[in-house]
Amino acid sequence: MAGTVIVVGSAGCVFDDLARVPKRDLPWVAAVNGGCIAAQSDFIMSQHPDQLGHWRKMAWRERFCWPETHSARPDTAKATHADFPWVDHWWPEAFTQATSAWCAVRICKLIGFDEIILAGCPMDPAAGYFKGEQRTLMPGADTGSRFGGHRVGKGFVVSMRQALRRHVADGEGKNVYSMSGYTRELLGEPGGHVSRGTSKTEAKRPATRSQSAARR
Repeated sequence: MAGTVIVVGSAGCVFDDLARVPKRDLPWVAAVNGGCIAAQSDFIMSQHPDQLGHWRKMAWRERFCWPETHSARPDTAKATHADFPWVDHWWPEAFTQATSAWCAVRICKLIGFDEIILAGCPMDPAAGYFKGEQRTLMPGADTGSRFGGHRVGKGFVVSMRQALRRHVADGEGKNVYSMSGYTRELLGEPGGHVSRGTSKTEAKRPATRSQSAARR
């Protein structure tokens, strides 16, 4: 599957990032975890398979789409597909210590996309979460200061970034770009005109393949 995919995360900068993504011809959209309500998506990708069914329902409720679900592995080695029937595709080789966003990058590469653009995936805990993201959390989930699904801790963030740098040093960063934060510093921005506007209106966000299908 050739073409561009926008990987949509949950950081507070996600709408600004989406507004500044250079124009592409109907890119595919892969939401990461709670990013499923930030934009209509073709896929939801996560390293938390237990929550993918919940997130897909949220995508339908908030964005009127029913994305394919992809996960790197079951939460336990003994779990089977029967334990997670809402997961459409498993990619055990995509598991990473560099957050579910990089897991999504790996899955997108395995699917065959030519260009991957991260939006709302700065790998910067200071970016926080977008307004409304808390609605995507499962009942009883940690609602405190979170990063990559975990409580923010300096050592934890450092280890995540170290894992990402190793992946990039191994060549995984080729044709992967980011719109903001630490990941932009490491990967660079995508080619093409990058708007510096900060509009958060739907009209200023890139037209996606799923949005076009919804308009038909």
